[in-house]
Amino acid sequence: LRQRENWRFAIYSPEHWPLELHFSHILEKYIGKPFNPGPTERMTEAELDDGLKWMKGRFIFCKPERPSIFAILKEASEIQSYGPAVKAGVVIDPWNELEHKRRRDETETDYIGRAIRAIKRFAKQNDVAFWIVAHPTKPQKGVNTMPSLYDVSDSANWSNKADYGLVYHRADKTAN
Repeated sequence: LRQRENWRFAIYSPEHWPLELHFSHILEKYIGKPFNPGPTERMTEAELDDGLKWMKGRFIFCKPERPSIFAILKEASEIQSYGPAVKAGVVIDPWNELEHKRRRDETETDYIGRAIRAIKRFAKQNDVAFWIVAHPTKPQKGVNTMPSLYDVSDSANWSNKADYGLVYHRADKTAN
């Protein structure tokens, strides 16, 4: 979407830190060549410079000190302040790396519902698309059925409140 449609993105993805690692992954996709040394042709310094110019002002990497959904939304609100209005998106990958502070009388399902409402409100107010990577609970040993959104950890609200949901499943070849 960044390349073909000129979208901007705010990204929270601690599994790709340090940020230089994330930069290199994005640049590899844009340039079509590996970043690190290896047997195939690598990106040149000129291609790297071009890629960094292509990224500038189009990616915000959220890295709040206390990474809650509300802190991410605060940092991501800058996404539309980078010039003329364009399409934008926010990516949280993965949900389980956020700090989740429930209110004293709040169940996990209530908290997830409140968080999803805040995300939807943010997306509408800021005219952005929102993607959340949320992992399912661990399957029972020996069970290899395709999970659904109801299997995402912590709440049925992942299915009940999502506008769209996509489940990606790799069959375990060792399961019976």
